[in-house]
Amino acid sequence: MNVSRSAEAGIAEAVKLHRQNKWLNENAKALESSNAYVEANGLPLARHRQF
Repeated sequence: MNVSRSAEAGIAEAVKLHRQNKWLNENAKALESSNAYVEANGLPLARHRQF
């Protein structure tokens, strides 16, 4: 077992999760707005979907 490689992988995963959470927090208002629009109006191009 390579301890250095394991530590590096753990740190990389922690950084990834931190960046994901930061992005979600920074964009929460826009995501809520977009979801509210879709709930009220449906998907903008839904009539063109073929599935």
